[in-house]
Amino acid sequence: MSEPDAIIQHLRDILDKEQGLESLLEPSLLKARKWAEEELNPELLAALEWPTDIGQYEDYLKRYLRWVPHESNRDAWKNEQRQAHEVSDRMGHFYFLVNQKVDGEAPQDSDALREWMTEFARRWGDFLDTPESFSPQTLQSFIDHAPEYRIEESLVDGVPDAPSGLADCQPVHRARNQRRATADR
Repeated sequence: MSEPDAIIQHLRDILDKEQGLESLLEPSLLKARKWAEEELNPELLAALEWPTDIGQYEDYLKRYLRWVPHESNRDAWKNEQRQAHEVSDRMGHFYFLVNQKVDGEAPQDSDALREWMTEFARRWGDFLDTPESFSPQTLQSFIDHAPEYRIEESLVDGVPDAPSGLADCQPVHRARNQRRATADR
């Protein structure tokens, strides 16, 4: 079973086991979307996914588990206060979907669901440690659209200091490490 399938199956198991949780989840998703349609700016509404049933939510989760963080200059994430919004908005959105109260309770109130969400976040973190999660274009998106991350402070010789995912820059890292090893002799 693939990792996305396994974490989704774990969610299904929790929904089957935890009395009343499934009956809170769909209304929470619907309430989140309704609020977004009424309150969010149209660009942000269109940029984020708004699943309204468990099947759509599972599909959203599979995509999110493989989402590569980046920043863009799309109107949805422009703000006079700061530029970098996309990563934090998408992370907040993940929690917002299951934090809508229905009859005084939210799905996220469930200990089992909160533990699952923590495990989901860890699995996303595992993905972020892979070459597929980072590229020179990803790095450039943060440099261009998110100056408050101060990416340049983490660069060594113009590239990130040995990120696990920056496969295209590995020759640069090898050459730099060889220079360091030679200099240390």
